[in-house]
Amino acid sequence: METRRNQLITFHPDTLHAVRTACELETPGRMDEAIDLLQEWTLKQPHFVKKMYPRIYLEAILISTKGSVEIAKRRIDKMCTMRTFSPQLFDKTDAKKDLMELHDIIKTVNLPKLTEDHYRISLIKPTGKPMPLHYNHLDFFKFSIILAEHIKLYDYCQGFVIVMDHRDASIMDFATKTNLFELQNIISLLTEGYGIRMKGLHILSPSKFVDTLVAIFKQVFSAKLASRIHVHKKVETLYEYLPKTLLPKDLGGDERSISTLYDEWLQELSTEDHINYMRMMREACTDEKLRLKDHFDENIGLSGTFRALAFD
Repeated sequence: METRRNQLITFHPDTLHAVRTACELETPGRMDEAIDLLQEWTLKQPHFVKKMYPRIYLEAILISTKGSVEIAKRRIDKMCTMRTFSPQLFDKTDAKKDLMELHDIIKTVNLPKLTEDHYRISLIKPTGKPMPLHYNHLDFFKFSIILAEHIKLYDYCQGFVIVMDHRDASIMDFATKTNLFELQNIISLLTEGYGIRMKGLHILSPSKFVDTLVAIFKQVFSAKLASRIHVHKKVETLYEYLPKTLLPKDLGGDERSISTLYDEWLQELSTEDHINYMRMMREACTDEKLRLKDHFDENIGLSGTFRALAFD
């Protein structure tokens, strides 16, 4: 796990063992064996444009599937297929320069410390600045993809606890500019493609319209994920789930402010190395003329799904 370390995230001493144990891959050599099997499979796929992947990337895929090589195969194929049919979702590679309008509207950061059970907290904070009429959250989705690719290379955790701090922003402004079709597809991309496992979604807002936001999420989440939504009228009730030591000072915690963390993440996601990596991963798509058609629906389950995407 040493190769995964960077200055923005930390781990517990037993994180590697705990996460691999949850996947039943803790026995010495088991993880390497699973990675080898997955890499051998990608090399044999005629429709994959990119066939070689970093081992740490393949390990992250396996962690997201709880050690299942077969599910990992389908997950990689889903991601490659998405890049083919919706390349516009992956056209940004520099989080700082390519998505400048986003920075004043909404800030997303992964917090430095893991929970005791090895989950990463991801904090999403709309700033309260009115969204432009033309804004449709597509930039936010693209930022999420850049961050998700970083997670695959550097993070090591059981999953994520999402906190949406809506105290300073209009929920109705957010709701009226949300396209359910886009939201559903990006959630599918993050959960089924990148394998982001959500332990809980905590919405912090005193607004009487918070039920509107919950209703939106329940339309696009599975029943299982919808059951993990929690609403907090006051920040104090959030501490029943997450200790203050892990939260930024904006939420009464001990960590650096959201603004400071966001600036640090922008620097991290806009390094030359990560930009080049994002450009390389854009090539991880498919040549559908070479796909074994009789296996498309059976193994991927995406026929028609990605073809139906129509982002502006």
